[in-house]
Amino acid sequence: MLAFNLLLLVLAAGPADRAPEPVELLATITIPSDARDRSGLSGVLGSGTPADQLGSMGSGIAYTGVGNRYLMVADRGPRDGADAFRCRWHEVEIAPPNPSTPASDPAPGTPAAWTFTLLSTTLMSDLDGVDFIGSRRCTPPRAAGRGAGSIRSACACCPARAGSPAMS
Repeated sequence: MLAFNLLLLVLAAGPADRAPEPVELLATITIPSDARDRSGLSGVLGSGTPADQLGSMGSGIAYTGVGNRYLMVADRGPRDGADAFRCRWHEVEIAPPNPSTPASDPAPGTPAAWTFTLLSTTLMSDLDGVDFIGSRRCTPPRAAGRGAGSIRSACACCPARAGSPAMS
């Protein structure tokens, strides 16, 4: 089975006049590639990807300040924004292994396997209830003039109103 892997790294910043500290892999998290979110969507996108596929979560992650809970958001969907995708955010729990479980003690030099639990999925819309769609065709003004090769930074969520780039 294919899986997505999240890697937890520690980057140690030091003074600019000395060599950077090494990067250390702390843990890994495996999410099955066929995992579904909790949006309640059905059907498939233009590429055949299920509309409720859990993925595209790496655009933003923020700690909630509560336990091991985080919010994750995407600015576009599958195929780097080629498919129109209903924008959503997820509340997740990313937790270290239980220290009382013998299997949670990895061999020396092996990163720990943390757990990932999807708690909720919230679809985004504007104040009028119009869905936000993530697509390459939604180019925010800040991305204008950035030149070729900036497709990644030019993807965004925009309202799915008639005549909007997402609906063209």
